[in-house]
Amino acid sequence: MADTDKLSIHYSSGNDYWTTPKKLFDDLNALWGFTVDVACEIETALLPKYYTPKEDGLMQDWSTDTFWCNPPYSNLKPWLTKSSVSHKQGATGLVLVPSRTDTIAFQDFAVPNCTCICFVKGRIKFGDPKNTDPNKKQNSAPFPSVIIVFDNDLTEEKLDYLKSLGRVMKNV
Repeated sequence: MADTDKLSIHYSSGNDYWTTPKKLFDDLNALWGFTVDVACEIETALLPKYYTPKEDGLMQDWSTDTFWCNPPYSNLKPWLTKSSVSHKQGATGLVLVPSRTDTIAFQDFAVPNCTCICFVKGRIKFGDPKNTDPNKKQNSAPFPSVIIVFDNDLTEEKLDYLKSLGRVMKNV
């Protein structure tokens, strides 16, 4: 087995869209009041306003929105870039991605521009949008996750909730 094959489990499951766990989203939404789900499939949309690959969320204006982003994990750089640029233009948002802290996308776009990062404890149990059977057991992701926060009004209530999920590091 090649070295890249051994490591592939850490980076891919053969699925590019992971369904955000409903309770996690609902708790975050109660605090942030998201207005748009910027990267979803029709089956995984969490809000009335959403962008699927057909609408191409990367081509939309998020600058006046409070966005939720659980992007395709095979190509994070454009989503982290768009999140950062949108934040600079006035948007607030959260991005749920694998904790790949060594990548250029994370180092150059997430870290210098976000308000804080929550390193989620344990592995998130994502859903599979191709399997809608409510009785099917969800498996933990094969990778750790982070929530990258772009929010200039980061209240104690928001921080406390993030701290309940894992270690939080504020950008100063």
